Amino acid sequence: MQKFITHSLFGAIVMPTILASTLTINPASIDQAISSKQSSFEQVLGLNKDDNKDDSAQVEREEIANKINTYYTKKNMKLAGHGMGMVVASEKYGLDPYMMAAIATKETTGGNFACPYTAKITGNIGYTYNVFGWGSCKIAFESYEAGFEVIAKNLSGNNPKTKRYYSGKDTVSILESYNPRHVVSDYPEQIMAIMDKIENTKIDSKELAMN
Repeated sequence: MQKFITHSLFGAIVMPTILASTLTINPASIDQAISSKQSSFEQVLGLNKDDNKDDSAQVEREEIANKINTYYTKKNMKLAGHGMGMVVASEKYGLDPYMMAAIATKETTGGNFACPYTAKITGNIGYTYNVFGWGSCKIAFESYEAGFEVIAKNLSGNNPKTKRYYSGKDTVSILESYNPRHVVSDYPEQIMAIMDKIENTKIDSKELAMN
């Protein structure tokens, strides 16, 4: 890229100088041409910088999703392969994706024992997508992704109806609201311990290939 910029600017500056010996040229037009050329290069460089940021963000998303998927796969959990769905929903609302993954692990063993009430009220035994125990297991979701969306929106404090419980709180406080200590005294600690395990999971390409 550097070579390309140098040669292009060289042509923009030198060629008008050579032609000036035989033609009458307005210096202002030369300056304008050079300025236009430099602006176009700056735009290209700016786009490259943005592309690099996007690439870096995607690499991070994939790493987190792969850790979640590897963890679930090693433990034979149904949610294996849905890591990216959790990451995308969490990123949309500013929630820690490891929290979402850990809650699903704790509440339904990663989807293996999804809320039975969900299936009951829909009359469809396969309709068991509430993997978070959300709404005391009385709420049905149309898909795992729909559940991810609801959990991320609520726990991040972005749902006006539940904002007072979750908005502006740290991890411990969010988890205390999600499952109060008078129900499970060490619920936050249990979830955070699972979060650490998932985050520190070594990505295994062989395990991921099983998804």
